[in-house]
Amino acid sequence: MNEVGDQPVDGERQRKVPLIIGVGASPGSPESIARFFSKLTLGADQTLVLVLQHHEASDEPRLREVVRNSNGGKVAEIADGHVVEGGTIYLCPPAMITTIQDGRFAVRKARQSPGERAIIDSFLVSLAEERAEQSIGVLLAGTGGDGTLGTAALKDHGGLAIAEGVASPEQASPLADGNTPASIADFVLSPEEIPAYIQVYARHLRRLEPKSSNAGYHSLNEELQSVNEELETSREELQSVNEELTTVSGELAHRVQELTRTSSDLKNFLESTQIATVFLDNEMRVMNFTPAIRQILHLVETDTGRPIAHIKAHVPIEELYEDIRRVLRTLASVERELSATDSGTRYIVRILPYRSIDNLIAGVVITFIDVTAVTRAEERQRLLLAELQHRVRNTLGVVRSIARRSAETSSTVEEYASHLDGRLNAFARTQALVTRDPESGVDLEFLVVEEFLAYNAREGEQMRVSGPKVRFQAKAAETFALAIHELATNALKYGALSRPGGRIEITWRLDEGRDPAALLFEWREHGGPQVEPPPRKGFGTELLERTLAFELKGHTALAFNPAGLECAIAIPLSKRTFHTPVVAG
Repeated sequence: MNEVGDQPVDGERQRKVPLIIGVGASPGSPESIARFFSKLTLGADQTLVLVLQHHEASDEPRLREVVRNSNGGKVAEIADGHVVEGGTIYLCPPAMITTIQDGRFAVRKARQSPGERAIIDSFLVSLAEERAEQSIGVLLAGTGGDGTLGTAALKDHGGLAIAEGVASPEQASPLADGNTPASIADFVLSPEEIPAYIQVYARHLRRLEPKSSNAGYHSLNEELQSVNEELETSREELQSVNEELTTVSGELAHRVQELTRTSSDLKNFLESTQIATVFLDNEMRVMNFTPAIRQILHLVETDTGRPIAHIKAHVPIEELYEDIRRVLRTLASVERELSATDSGTRYIVRILPYRSIDNLIAGVVITFIDVTAVTRAEERQRLLLAELQHRVRNTLGVVRSIARRSAETSSTVEEYASHLDGRLNAFARTQALVTRDPESGVDLEFLVVEEFLAYNAREGEQMRVSGPKVRFQAKAAETFALAIHELATNALKYGALSRPGGRIEITWRLDEGRDPAALLFEWREHGGPQVEPPPRKGFGTELLERTLAFELKGHTALAFNPAGLECAIAIPLSKRTFHTPVVAG
């Protein structure tokens, strides 16, 4: 298969950090690994890191043979400080925790027992924080819950998360209650399907780079339309999964609360090695602690027996002293939030009575749970909801305006229905362009070409389009798209597009000699029937002359020449109207 990875890249792109694909797998599922690599094509600007759970138990020669079956990419080992290189498949070393920091690998010895290392989560979380949307995580079958946190981190940072689906109930994991990567991944696919989705995502990222051509954007537009159609068919399934996840999340929260309330012996807490926990006696002296607490308190093995007040901390630990005394006095648990003074990391701190084997109160158990990512996710969700509400109100306002003005300028029900349908379709096409990349604006050439494609008119046949790269802001694009629709509809009914020999020339340029600088857009028709001025001004004329002036501060000049309609539109360059070029106003 000749995918993105087979295409040549220039020197500048070679120097960039490659697209990194983190693959979490289990030696207990060798078939999944073989099926995935049999379809994999790795480009020179892509890197794959295979994180194998329980690597010590794997068949190393067989694993290397399977990896080499992929198309492209050399196989290499990982060393601490090694720079991540493109066109390479890296194998994580066994019994080690591997992460990515500043474009290099960081490797350290895993201190936990094999079942508690979470090596896949550790790598995927670091990948998400390092590369954001330039990252892909793949979770093959058999990893259980390891990879769930990494999958969530990838989605939170804008990356792509893909998990292998379970083929039959007999293959389901004991954690199939929703706490698995497949339950929250962007896509759940078979191993053979996953490489194709990786390459689609890679093409999407590359074609968003500034050096992309108009042809590349057109190809990307067609491809994303196809993907959007596929995603549309699965929307109901995703909604059903979301409802199930909500139910499972509620059940999981209830179970966590029960575990916190009932788990009071030291052994159970020590087994949860990823939870930062410290055990204090009745005199607030350190009895024991988990390794994860070292990120919060500067504890070493010799600190056992020392008062907690003598320990240096990243958090204001002294704020907990009164809470500790209250728990020892009332035997009721206490929960509160605490923030690190240096990094701003937020923790949920839970303090519970510690009961000895004789059911005596022998001190307290203090756990610290990092909720920084959750807090940020909640804030992001609130912002997205507010933005969605704003967009919906604006969209309804535009639709109402189109319906009202179409009714005012239509003489029959059939004419009203025809005009309304065409204008709503034009508005919908613009909305599709806006939602593909809301932060980057809408390309003017896309607006023009999309409108003509709706009438089966293609560039080079009955139209010619030329002009510099210009991108509208979303709201301005909606208004200008309706103007183009009115011109195109008029050309189809009465102008150049009503005859096979008719032609339309559309050009634009930036006039920086004006004060203020402006975009000059010109529409010229020829080869159609003889043009006569309309007996009255309709919706299209009103939109061109009045709406553009009101919404975009533009000026429109219409010339009904017998040889063909000419329309000149001047729109001042302002940040409110244009995304690019960047202007001072």
